[in-house]
Parts: sequence; structure tokens; C-alpha cells
Amino acid sequence: MCMTEEQREIVEKNHSLIYYFLSKNNYDKEEFYDIAAIALCNAVMKYNKTQNISFSTYAYSCMHNACVNEIRHQKTNGNIINRIKLSLDKGLYEPKDGIEITLGDCIISSINMEHEICQKLTLENNVKNAIKNLNDREKEVLYLLYEGKTQNDIGEVLGCSHTTVYNIRNTMRKKLRKHFYSM
Repeated sequence: MCMTEEQREIVEKNHSLIYYFLSKNNYDKEEFYDIAAIALCNAVMKYNKTQNISFSTYAYSCMHNACVNEIRHQKTNGNIINRIKLSLDKGLYEPKDGIEITLGDCIISSINMEHEICQKLTLENNVKNAIKNLNDREKEVLYLLYEGKTQNDIGEVLGCSHTTVYNIRNTMRKKLRKHFYSM
């Protein structure tokens, strides 16, 4: 659907509304400008003058809804890579000597987490595949370690000793390392 000349003039006249909206709501201009601009154009095309509301109020509401929908979309569909990276960096276990062990340490230290997006996606898939190779008990121990539980806490949850948890963790680490060394 194309805009009429009158609608284009309204968009140009209200262009500063985009910056006002983004600034007032603390939205990143680089990330949300396009979304707000498209919402302004859609508002011009859908605006009904017979309603008892000013165009700027209607357009502001349209921009707000578009940005909120984008944020919702990012939360549900995006940021998977960042969640995987954060989970690889989260401490899993801190032995008595005070040296923290992370899932990234369990895999291999030569994986560079700063690679481009395609490499992050590959890593994400590899981590998922590596975790699929773990048995249910190892997955449960991994999850509980990720949640910050100690070996004693995990032993209580699973109904076993902390030594058994330690052995499960070491077996799990060997499986994860084997998976990543075989790539």
C-alpha cells in the first residue's frame, strides 16, 4: 500500500516525533529507529480523523506498540546465542582450592567465544548435541551445577553421596571433552 502525497507530508512533519519517542522511552536509536519509522508510516495510513484523538497521540501509541512487540519477539526468539554464551561462562563448580570451573572449561579452552554469529550458532548446535550425549543423571547434575548447587546439595537431591556426584561430574566432563575433541 502506497502513501499519498498528503500522508508523506504528515510523516515529514511528524518525523521529530520518532526521536522524541525513542528518547523519552530510552530506546536505542540505532536498534529501534526503523521500527518506529515504519510504525509512524503505518499510523499515517491507518489514522482515522473522525476519532477524537490527535494524530501525534495515535502515532506515538503505534510506535510504542511496535517497539514492545519487537522487544517481545527478541525475548522469545532472539538472544539464544547470548544465553548459551552466558551459560558457558557461568561457574559450575568451585572446589575447596577456590578455582572456579565453568562449562566452557569443561568443553575445551581453545573455543573462542568471540567468533562471528555463524560460529556462535555452530557452537550452540554443538553444545546441544554434546548435551544430548549425556545420560539423564548427568544432565540433571549439569543443570544443578548450573543452578549453583554444591556437590553436597546435588547429592541430597539425587539421593547419593558427594563422591558419587563428583564421579558423575568427571564422567560428564570426559564425555563433553571427547565430543568437542572429535569435531
